[in-house]
Amino acid sequence: MAPLLMSEEIEFISDKMEDLAENKSSLKIVWKNVFLIGSLHIGALYGAYLMITAAKYQTVIAWYIFCLLSGKKNLEIFLYFLTFN
Repeated sequence: MAPLLMSEEIEFISDKMEDLAENKSSLKIVWKNVFLIGSLHIGALYGAYLMITAAKYQTVIAWYIFCLLSGKKNLEIFLYFLTFN
């Protein structure tokens, strides 16, 4: 069971939440980063599409081995989507 918060901690947390509520305008979207991250995601989707439709089985096996060696958890998610083709 988690320990109960002390009154000082509760006050600190409530003060921080009030500060965040007051300073909503201080958060700004950096459109350059949005564009770059979006284009990286689109490139990853295109690469996944090519892997499913155009890659040789040797390439897919090599990718699978490299993912296992690197310890990537996204491998399970990708293999889940591969089963529906």
